[in-house]
Amino acid sequence: MSPHPRLVRAVVTAAVAALPEQARKNLASELEFERFAAEDALVERIMAALTECEKVNEAAE
Repeated sequence: MSPHPRLVRAVVTAAVAALPEQARKNLASELEFERFAAEDALVERIMAALTECEKVNEAAE
């Protein structure tokens, strides 16, 4: 069973909100390598949060 879209949105929002200030600044950096690294780090945080959410969802079933 896939998670409800609102749950996914909440998990993604929490992952973004937990970003350190420097990572937020790097997302807007003019330096391409800093921006790409920050984007990759953000994706990793989101995927980790979604994976954890899925584990909790599976345990509840």
